[in-house]
Amino acid sequence: MAHSVSRPDPFPGPAHPATRQLLPGSIMPAGEQHFVFNLDRLPRSEERQTQGAFAVQAPPSPQSNPSMAASAPVRIAVLLAVLSSHSLAQPAGGTTAPLVVQTVSLPRAYLRQPFTIRLEARGGVPPYKWELREGLLPSGIDLASDGELAGIATETGEFRFSVTATDSSKPAQQIIQQLSLLVTSPLAVRWGRYPKISGQRLEGSIWVSNQTNRDFDLTVIVVAVNEIGRATAIGYQHFPLQANSDDMEIPFGDNLSRGSYQLNVDVVAEVGATNSIYRARLVPKERFQMEQGP
Repeated sequence: MAHSVSRPDPFPGPAHPATRQLLPGSIMPAGEQHFVFNLDRLPRSEERQTQGAFAVQAPPSPQSNPSMAASAPVRIAVLLAVLSSHSLAQPAGGTTAPLVVQTVSLPRAYLRQPFTIRLEARGGVPPYKWELREGLLPSGIDLASDGELAGIATETGEFRFSVTATDSSKPAQQIIQQLSLLVTSPLAVRWGRYPKISGQRLEGSIWVSNQTNRDFDLTVIVVAVNEIGRATAIGYQHFPLQANSDDMEIPFGDNLSRGSYQLNVDVVAEVGATNSIYRARLVPKERFQMEQGP
């Protein structure tokens, strides 16, 4: 596409029909009055590459005006520098694609586990600058200006926020994208039937969930510890817990001798494929007083 430079003509003289390709640093051939240089042959600007041609008036040849010939290379070089630093950085009308954010959803993050994803965009003029516009990220997760969303979440929940992507064109294009990040515990454990004493028996149950995409090798140990530190196991389970399993109930209970007991429920999930171990513990707020004994 041909572009013209509109400015007062600094090089008066009769036009010459001949044109020639001229690269930056070249000297105007004697006897020719016009030349054409292609911007795609120039060094690329960091901000933009423009294709096309600019027609530039050259000075007269030494034969026609010797006094102006000496300054011609300098004046041409200055004009080329202006075109390179300004024209190349400006988007030509209709040649820049609209800026679009490609990342419209985020994978799940897990509590106290490393998380990282790079936000992606297309169109406009890269590189892109990313900023948090509205909302809050989970504690421990940050958004870098290059679009990397990373960290270790220290709280669970669903976090809704918006980000702004800005490209490098002049004037810059900008777009806003709404996102949501869900942070869950890989291993979720909660009370099912809250522990209680029934006769000579301390019993209850827990709910266990695997909220990841990998199977767990799960171990559950329930221990009652009396006032002198003696521990008695009143529940034990070891089995595979399938990925994305919600609320599997695991009962526990056994007879105990007289005394005051602190109950501890420990759950351990191992993932061999990633060499990961997740742990959870439930401890009732009160001690359990066993008045009867076997």
